[in-house]
Amino acid sequence: MNHYQDISAGLQLIDSGPLERSANIIPMKRRFTTVGRMMEPQLKSRRLVDDDRISSLPVELIYCILAHLPIHDVARTSILSRTWRNIWKTHTRLILDDSFSLKVSSKKSESCLSAFSGAVDKILFVHTGSIWDFELYVPEKLHQSHIDRWCKHLSDKGIRTLKLSNSEWNGCSIPSYIFDCSELTQLKLSKWFLSPPHKSGCFSNLIEVSLVDVVITSEISFGNQLQKLYLLRCRGIQHLSCQFTNNNNLRRLDISRCDTMDWRCFNYTNTLEVFTLFTYLPNFNKNKPVDLIKLLGSSPRLKSLSLVDLTLQVLGPAHSILERLTTQMVNLKKLRFNLGHKLCVISSSLCLIRNLPNLQVLCVALVLPVKTSNHPQSTIEHYLRKKEEAIEHYLESVDWTNVILHQLQFVEIFGEVGSRSVLHLIKLLAASSPSLRDMTLVCRKREHSFEELFMMKQELLRVPRISPQAQIVWRI
Repeated sequence: MNHYQDISAGLQLIDSGPLERSANIIPMKRRFTTVGRMMEPQLKSRRLVDDDRISSLPVELIYCILAHLPIHDVARTSILSRTWRNIWKTHTRLILDDSFSLKVSSKKSESCLSAFSGAVDKILFVHTGSIWDFELYVPEKLHQSHIDRWCKHLSDKGIRTLKLSNSEWNGCSIPSYIFDCSELTQLKLSKWFLSPPHKSGCFSNLIEVSLVDVVITSEISFGNQLQKLYLLRCRGIQHLSCQFTNNNNLRRLDISRCDTMDWRCFNYTNTLEVFTLFTYLPNFNKNKPVDLIKLLGSSPRLKSLSLVDLTLQVLGPAHSILERLTTQMVNLKKLRFNLGHKLCVISSSLCLIRNLPNLQVLCVALVLPVKTSNHPQSTIEHYLRKKEEAIEHYLESVDWTNVILHQLQFVEIFGEVGSRSVLHLIKLLAASSPSLRDMTLVCRKREHSFEELFMMKQELLRVPRISPQAQIVWRI
């Protein structure tokens, strides 16, 4: 009977209406057993349970979450729980990119530069742990002293990946403290002056370097462990000659739109696997040939070779030396180059293609002759037409009946719309590639009537091909 009395007493309290509660009394959800006894009240609310779940996350998972957040949101995570309060101060990845600069500079109470430098100071000097990945975007007119102070602080943080981007050419140089980062493995610089100090032992662990719009003012080496080097619109790259020694381990080299080139560097590229050279600046002579014997002879491990706006040529006894050389190029699988408009260059280039046993991807730009002269327009057009007819006649007469490009799968050809020379080159490759899948023709526009374009497409469809799955795509 006592159990029923307890229940009836509880019902009477409910029916009697709301009671005044003391401020110290916490309302709790009550539950009863099957026999009517009241269970222990639930002490933790759902919110507290959720907070415990956030607090109980492993530190590794928290770091993974922080790595996908902007720095502003990373700092805001300190309010989630006690566990998260100081963990962002030990986060090893700090990204202060252009979006961070725009957000900080939007403050109206102080100047943009003061707001930016103050924000970077607070972040760097509050940080208590190691910094492995650091990215900084430098706004316009920021004083060199701020950059020096930040880089000095980073040199003691075990930095491994560093990216410094300058918004403009403001004459700033990379601080010498960067050369003291012995654990640095990846370095990316944009719009800086690079003047290394005269001391040895710099960059003993660097693996990858990317320089964009960088001016190198003195001799520099990034160490013997360097494997990837990217140079885009850089000046003074002749100062990198000490990088190319017998002990270098360079696997990839990309040089695009740089002002100078020292070909003696390629005497020590026996470990090179990927090489790209894109010459664009006017002081680079596009018609100056590159000796294939010297280039390929010192890089037998090449897998990908791209020479854009540069003419390949064999200087000296052409076919006999080239055929002996290319039998060693068993690793070369991707080739991109200009075919040129000289018959000797075209002959050497075709000989190179046919002697690459494992070539899979081929990109060719058939450069037709362009002549600027004071002669009348009719005379120039007659010269160009005769030159193109000579190239067309040569390609039509090339005997490739015994040539089989067993591994060739993808071909891309750049040329003029309506050029008979391009058509003959397509026929040569399509008739000797049993594994060919896609052949893409990328053409520059000329003035053609609808009937002429229709006839060109019909002629492309009738090109004989040895591969049953080969398709020819025409892009204008």
